[in-house]
Amino acid sequence: MLLTFILISSLTNTQAQTCDCGKDFDFLSTAYIKDYSGIQDFAKKYPDYLQFIDNLSKKANKIKDIKKCYIVIGELIR
Repeated sequence: MLLTFILISSLTNTQAQTCDCGKDFDFLSTAYIKDYSGIQDFAKKYPDYLQFIDNLSKKANKIKDIKKCYIVIGELIR
């Protein structure tokens, strides 16, 4: 039984989980901006903030690994 498991495991193509990080990031950032009532005032006080979100979105669009996606989303919500 163990030998069968090892054989099947070695023959299958194991991969890390993948995700559409760009889509997930855009959903979260859009909801965050929409639900945050003070975003306009915050954006005036910190004019680079919306550019920061745009840069993170571009970064997220290039990511397919779920663990790396968590890191980018963590940068958004910190």
